[in-house]
Amino acid sequence: MRLTADQRRILQDLLARPDAGFTELARIAKLDKTRDFVRANLRGVDFGTADLSGFNFAQADLRGADLTLARGKDRLVLIDARTDNTTRGLPPNRELQEGPGPAMVLVPEGRFLMGVPARENQREKVPKEQRGWTSPQHEVTIPRPFYLGKYPVTVEEFRLFAVETNHAPPAKAWTYEPDDKGEWSGEERDGRGWDNPGFAQTGRHPVTCVSHDDATAYAAWLSDRTGQAYRLPSEAEWEYAARAGTETARYWGDGRKQACRYANVADETLRLRMNRAPDPELFFPGNDGFAFTAPVGSFLPNGFGLYDMLGNVWEWTADHWRDNYANCPKDGSANTTGDSGRRVLRGGSWNDDPGNVRAGVRDGNAPGNRYSIVGFRLARTPFSS
Repeated sequence: MRLTADQRRILQDLLARPDAGFTELARIAKLDKTRDFVRANLRGVDFGTADLSGFNFAQADLRGADLTLARGKDRLVLIDARTDNTTRGLPPNRELQEGPGPAMVLVPEGRFLMGVPARENQREKVPKEQRGWTSPQHEVTIPRPFYLGKYPVTVEEFRLFAVETNHAPPAKAWTYEPDDKGEWSGEERDGRGWDNPGFAQTGRHPVTCVSHDDATAYAAWLSDRTGQAYRLPSEAEWEYAARAGTETARYWGDGRKQACRYANVADETLRLRMNRAPDPELFFPGNDGFAFTAPVGSFLPNGFGLYDMLGNVWEWTADHWRDNYANCPKDGSANTTGDSGRRVLRGGSWNDDPGNVRAGVRDGNAPGNRYSIVGFRLARTPFSS
C-alpha cells in the first residue's frame, strides 16, 4: 500500500516530537507495522529518533528518507533496503573492472532534482554570492544506465598511466600544508605533484594534484588500453550518482554528526593537527582518523554502492563552468557552452568545512591547475566499443 496524505501527515507530526516512535504511530494511525509499511511510499520522510525495530519495509520507496538519527537495530537494515530498492531491476553484475582500469559500478537510469533549495542554503550559511551557483533547481533525466568509478582514481592506478606514457609529474602544485613552524597555508609550492602532494600516501589513496587535463589524458589512455570509452562524468551524472535517490544535503541526511562514518572531511582529526580552536562551521564533529586523504573505500558507501562521493578529494567533471543553472542541459549531458577556462568540481575534500561537503555544492577552476584537495573518478557508457 501507499500511505495516504493523512497518514503521512501523522507520521511527520509524530516524528517531529523527540519522544515519538513508530510504535506510537502504529497505535494512533492504526497501522500494522509488520504489514502496512510494505511497499509504502516513504520518499523524503524524516525518521527523526524513531525506533525502527520490527517494522517491515520490504520494497518500500525510501528515496530521500533521512535515517540519520533513527534508532534501533533495524536502522542499518533499512539503509540497506533503501539501497536495494533504489537499484532494483539492475543486472546482478553491477560491478566490473577491466584491465588496469578502476572498479566501476552501474548506476541506474532515473530522474532527480538537481540543485540546492533555499532552505538548505540558509541552514548551511552559504554566502549569498554563491547561492545562485546551484539554482534554479530543475529536474534532470538520466536516460540510460552508466558506469561510474566505485572509488576516485588511486595513486597506483594513475602511476601506471604515468609510467606507460612518460607523463612527467608536475614541477609545482597548490597544496595546503604546514611549514617548518607549523603554520598552515594554501599556496603553490615547488616540488609538489601527484607523487608528492605534501603528505604521505599509499597506492590506495586517491590521486591528488592532478589537473583536468591530466584526468582527460588518463581517460584517453585507458580507453585505448581497453577498447572502452572512459570519460569524466557530467556534473549532472555526478550529482545524480552522489545523491543516490536522496534529496538531503548529504547522502546520509541533512545532519553533520554522521559525517565521519561516510566521508573523510575536515573534522576533529584535522582540527587537532592544525591546532585550531573548535568551530562548528569549519569542522565536522567527530574524528575520522585522517588529517589528509584516506585510502579509498575507508568509509560507508552511498545508496548506489559508491564510495567517497563526498569528502576525500574534489572531483573534476566534464562541464564548463556557469554561475547558475539557467538553460543547462536537462538530459544528463555535460554543459559545454559555459566558460571553457573553468571546469566544474564536485564533492568537497579532506580539507573542507561542512558547508562545502554537500551533494549539491559545485565549484570551478582552470583545467590546468593542480591542487592537493582535487582528484577525479571516471565514467563509462555500458557496452561501448
